[in-house]
Amino acid sequence: MSVSLQSLQQQINSIPNVTGSGVPVQQYVSEEQQILTQQLTSVPNQELTTISNQTSALNSLQTALQQLQTATQSLASASTWSPVTATSSNQTSFTVTAGPGALVSSLGVSVTQLAQGQISVGQSIGSSVTSGGTFEIFGASGTSGTPLATITVTTGESLSDVVADVNLDSSTTGVEAFIMGNNQLAFESEQTGSASAFTVQDQTGNFISSQNQANVQTAQDASISLAGVTVTSSTNTFSNVVPNVTLTVLATGTGTLNISQDTSTLVSSVQSWMTAYNNVIDLLGKDTAYTPATSSSSGTSGPLLGDANATGLLSQLPNAINSLVSIPGDTLQSLSSVGIVVDPNTGHLEFQSASGFTINGKNFGGSLQDGQTMFENALSKNINNVEQMFGVVAGTTLQTVIPTSGVLGNLNNAINQFVGFGSITGSIPTELQSLSTQSDNINQYLTQVNQTINNRIADYTSQLNALNASLQRSQSQLSLIDSLFGGTAASTASTSSSSGSSSSSSSSSSSS
Repeated sequence: MSVSLQSLQQQINSIPNVTGSGVPVQQYVSEEQQILTQQLTSVPNQELTTISNQTSALNSLQTALQQLQTATQSLASASTWSPVTATSSNQTSFTVTAGPGALVSSLGVSVTQLAQGQISVGQSIGSSVTSGGTFEIFGASGTSGTPLATITVTTGESLSDVVADVNLDSSTTGVEAFIMGNNQLAFESEQTGSASAFTVQDQTGNFISSQNQANVQTAQDASISLAGVTVTSSTNTFSNVVPNVTLTVLATGTGTLNISQDTSTLVSSVQSWMTAYNNVIDLLGKDTAYTPATSSSSGTSGPLLGDANATGLLSQLPNAINSLVSIPGDTLQSLSSVGIVVDPNTGHLEFQSASGFTINGKNFGGSLQDGQTMFENALSKNINNVEQMFGVVAGTTLQTVIPTSGVLGNLNNAINQFVGFGSITGSIPTELQSLSTQSDNINQYLTQVNQTINNRIADYTSQLNALNASLQRSQSQLSLIDSLFGGTAASTASTSSSSGSSSSSSSSSSSS
């Protein structure tokens, strides 16, 4: 019996646990949690990663499409196609700027008079008023009308206080007062032009009278002769005297105003539009790419490989760009007819290269006309037909418009399907919403799974702790029983072990 007790105690003590008797609860619990987590959450987490990558790629694609949409609508504006440069042959006398819509022209300009305001100076009255009174300020119509303001001055009032009183009414009179020279009360119109003229009438003669008031500067309009026609302005700026042109006069003199077509600005606008298109093509190429597996790496797929929106864009955008537009009486039919082509290697829109394209080491196209030169020549020949082929919306000065025809109209319609327009939701926002819903559902599922895992781990921990408590009790009971037998279990086991060893040794010698 003692051997059986000892054997049982040894079995209990042999249970793996580095800290003593019993099972290693923390180790077993950690291993169990890792197994459950791996089994139950790895697939949903992989799905979440896939959805996250798709969402990020679609958001980038949507942003690039919106930028292309803006560039398309900007290029469709007539104001973009009317860039001009305005110059002055005598910038000392006048400067000029021109906006979209200004007509190419050359006009003679003669600046005969600059605009100025009125300045009037009164008598010297000392630093303070010795005799009070009133004076009135009238507008350009003279003293026959109602005064714009009546200023009352009290005896002993400082001259600076009188100035302050006048300036309180400046918003009504358009006249400001200031102190000049030997304590002289002076007045100045706030604006330039003949309409800013004023009259100060002193009722008492203490401040200004017709005898001692001097108009040191008379209010007058600016005046120019433009192509022989006299034009005036209350300021030194003339706006739209020539449509969409602003002319600022600086000094009297003569010169020539020149307005010429600015082709470089239009070329830059077209290049910006092509860049926006190329950015979309690059994103689509990157996110739909598949890299085959090699001996050292597994194959990889772009986040939008097989995505319906990406696949649709890869076909619809080039179709819109390459669409044919018939222009009556002209050979213009497509972008290629004005020097804009698609590079077969990259899918990029660009001005045609004079050397053509090289594909797999072979040149196609040979010696071609430079695309930008073709575009500029088409503009010079008939810019209206080029605008019609593009789909420019005529008669507008807005910076962006909605094209409905031509290449730009076709492209804008294609983009609208994907990003949406007005109250119509595009297919990309719809897909993003679907992915968001899927992500929410998976996260809800993971929350439930993690709660289940936590519950199972809690039960498992409780069971292991109960097992350890039971093992500790069993060990204590066996130790108590063994002690009641006087430790015979240990000595018997020792004797048996010794006898076994002797017998084994004897048998070995005998065999020898």
